[in-house]
Amino acid sequence: MKSALFLGGGRITSALLAGLHRARSRAPIIVHDRNPHKLRALKREYGISVETDLGKALAHADVLMVAVRPGSVTEVLSQVRQTGFSTLSRRRAKPLLACSLAAGIPLSQLRAQLGRPVIWCRAMPSPAARSGRGLTALTFDRGFPDAARGRVERDVQGEMLDRERAIALGQRSSRGAANTSISRDTPLSACRPKERSPAMPSVSRT
Repeated sequence: MKSALFLGGGRITSALLAGLHRARSRAPIIVHDRNPHKLRALKREYGISVETDLGKALAHADVLMVAVRPGSVTEVLSQVRQTGFSTLSRRRAKPLLACSLAAGIPLSQLRAQLGRPVIWCRAMPSPAARSGRGLTALTFDRGFPDAARGRVERDVQGEMLDRERAIALGQRSSRGAANTSISRDTPLSACRPKERSPAMPSVSRT
């Protein structure tokens, strides 16, 4: 069975794994990181698979979760290309799904770095995912198959809200993206803004 591959074993990966663990998810997951100490800790705590060899990890993945700092995205995707990734991708029956968790990296830049047949989305998970009380905004690129969205949504945990309610919560689709949705694992009522207290009257001094 193919797995979701997390590229990076840092805090955001740990938070998402903790949330999935709390939800008793059985989705197969592999984490790749150059730090073996991080991998051993994640494997011990969440029982997921780990792999220090990027090529082997990619061979077992059908979803890439780019979970590194924004400044490291180019380096990580360059490493992916250098593994013979393009040849491997062309042999796939379906396009590879990829999701960036890095802030500030537009879909156009992600597309340019790996090219086809990879199709991209972006997610902005909250560290509160660790406790099962977070919101994750998802933006899908144009052409991202509807049937494949559930696969990504499952890997960031939660139930999806429709586009109109997402926009009502202040989320906007990225430029060039098809639409935005929100993955949630807490009641929507908990996310509504609190009522503001009446403004105090101003007092002028003479």
